[in-house]
Amino acid sequence: MACYIGSNNNRVYAQIESGFGSAAAVMSNDRLPITRVQLKERRERGVRRDKTGGRTYMGVADNLRRSAEVALNVYHSGWDPAASEPVCGALMQAALGAAPRVFAGGTVASASGLNLTTTAPHGLAPGQAVAFGGEIRFAEAIASATGLVLNAAFQTAPAAGAALRKTVSYFPGDVNPSVSIYDYWDPAGSVQRLLTGTGINGLKIWLNGDFHEFEFSGAARNLSDSSTFQSGQAGMTQYPPEPQTAGWAPSLVPGNLGQVWLGNGPTEFFNVLDAQISLDNSLDLRVKEFGEGSSGCLAGGTREVRVDLSLYANTSAELEELFAAGRQRTTVPMVFQLGNQAQHLCGIYLRSVGLEAPEFDDRDTKLVWKFSGARAEGTYNDEVVVAFA
Repeated sequence: MACYIGSNNNRVYAQIESGFGSAAAVMSNDRLPITRVQLKERRERGVRRDKTGGRTYMGVADNLRRSAEVALNVYHSGWDPAASEPVCGALMQAALGAAPRVFAGGTVASASGLNLTTTAPHGLAPGQAVAFGGEIRFAEAIASATGLVLNAAFQTAPAAGAALRKTVSYFPGDVNPSVSIYDYWDPAGSVQRLLTGTGINGLKIWLNGDFHEFEFSGAARNLSDSSTFQSGQAGMTQYPPEPQTAGWAPSLVPGNLGQVWLGNGPTEFFNVLDAQISLDNSLDLRVKEFGEGSSGCLAGGTREVRVDLSLYANTSAELEELFAAGRQRTTVPMVFQLGNQAQHLCGIYLRSVGLEAPEFDDRDTKLVWKFSGARAEGTYNDEVVVAFA
């Protein structure tokens, strides 16, 4: 008698596809520290209106349009800078769109407040991340080939000769690449699943949970499985075996560790209760055209990036600036840092966020201000940057 399959006996891998719907090969370092996988295939159901001569349903053809929906919850974990990207890099690129921008590191010539100078040309673009010690910052402006203006000063200014560490920054792009997602199960003989042509439509990032966590959601062109696989599906001749992942042990980042910088002031915020940064790509799988049984490509609409933020109210000038910005419907910059040590850092940079007046919540013993639905703005593919260091 076959035994039950434990829900923990699950491993998920993801990688960017070279062509839409063609399965990308994955390796052991593409495995994700997931907490949940939701995967559902959807098939269009035509309505028969012919006179069948009775009341019995005779069914419909099985070759109607189909797609699959997926949602993955992934822990933010430490990464090895020797690797090309963080473990969730493929999903992050699929969510934002542009190829990652890598800063290999550099040497500090001088640092004073927001101004940082390197000994050699840095090659950074506005919005790209730099890291020193247990902190990550973003280039608000490029002063020169060796000079930067940071979004906020490092708490401990790097001395001349100090090393800036490697960062990988993900920017929005004109086109979102598709990704392959592999869903493997134990024991041997379990049904294994593969999504190809997956477009990541939604991204959510939370602060102040048990551990820092991302949610990626979207839809896929095809769902293949090891039980019904036929040669030719997703460009494969056989269903791919799982990579070897012996000794895999990701290092998770506690959800209470990090930094928050809101507005134009030089002071870090220590009164944030929780926050959620969400992205919606308005992706369309283009499954409605005549002659298409499954999606032919991904097409994105206007990108929407929003922030929901709750914090304890106080009488500081920094908080009064946020209140005034909400009342006057002006914009402020926001930066969220997840983690507080090297190789465990993730930064989210929103250069211009339009606030609404906060809701006053007095149900607790301390007054809470809630800024809901604040929308990030930009000029061209720069409203949000997610970086790792």
